[in-house]
Amino acid sequence: MSLPLPDIFEARQAREILAAYQAQDFERAAKLEEHLITEGSTSAEERERLKDQLRCALLFRAQSDASAAGDSAGAEMLSRVIKMVCSERSIKTTLVAAWIHAGSELGLSGRHYDQLVAFVDEFGSGPEIRAAVAKIQRLD
Repeated sequence: MSLPLPDIFEARQAREILAAYQAQDFERAAKLEEHLITEGSTSAEERERLKDQLRCALLFRAQSDASAAGDSAGAEMLSRVIKMVCSERSIKTTLVAAWIHAGSELGLSGRHYDQLVAFVDEFGSGPEIRAAVAKIQRLD
């Protein structure tokens, strides 16, 4: 189940960015991202990292919503867009967050649990993340 975003400027911008990606209008999406992220970043490097994280989170949420709604074609299209426009690091970071969230409530399959542990090790995550992962039930 997806909660609606509040009707505030940032949420409206996020919806516009997502709509641009769904329409595969990458130029418009990039302009909207730049406008939104410029407000909260302190350097060009941080701005690029934040744009990538925002892009990945928005697209992943839309992909998850499409999949949950039974729209396999839409979910597959969004999966291709994610791989095309998001960095590998942001994809992995988004997966880590999603798996920790889902795993804390439902547990994770052995394959997903092992991949989560591998990503956490790869990132050199701190004790708080490692403790959250350790609490997840591995479903075999």
